[in-house]
Amino acid sequence: MRYEDRLLRVLTYVHDNPDGDLSLDRLAEVAAMSRFHWHRVFHAMTGETCAQVVRRMRLHRAAGRLVREDTSVDEIAQECGYPNPRSFVQAFRASYGMTPMAFRQAGRLDAPALLQRRGGLKMHPVEIRDNPARRVIGLPHKGSLYVDRRKVRNGRCHDRVARSLGKMWPDDRRLL
Repeated sequence: MRYEDRLLRVLTYVHDNPDGDLSLDRLAEVAAMSRFHWHRVFHAMTGETCAQVVRRMRLHRAAGRLVREDTSVDEIAQECGYPNPRSFVQAFRASYGMTPMAFRQAGRLDAPALLQRRGGLKMHPVEIRDNPARRVIGLPHKGSLYVDRRKVRNGRCHDRVARSLGKMWPDDRRLL
């Protein structure tokens, strides 16, 4: 069985069992690999640890339920795999920048606080134009979902790629 198949099987399991046993041992069992090897494979393929993915998926499910339902916060926490409401509130605040009750009162399913800037959401100006044909390069993303765009712009994230582009298309380095 390919690693991609195992990864998909584990992610499906995490999605379908948010309040179940999502320990590294259980996820490795679902992947049919040793816990140590599975942890290395999972991190190499997703850029996140199993624990980070489980936390993100549980909190995302809880955020959606907070906005859509009138169910108590403690009950949502329990059903999303947080038996202790205090640990749920701490994890939610760390990810979304506010308590679950404040999030519910806001009534909007916004992106986690890591993607937002202080002072509200700002839109970048959009310009539609026709450009002459040119070659471009696509890069697969490996790592955290939350990328610091300043590092990408300054070339610190993809120095090796920037050097390669400079050799291939010296005039198009500005694309990074």
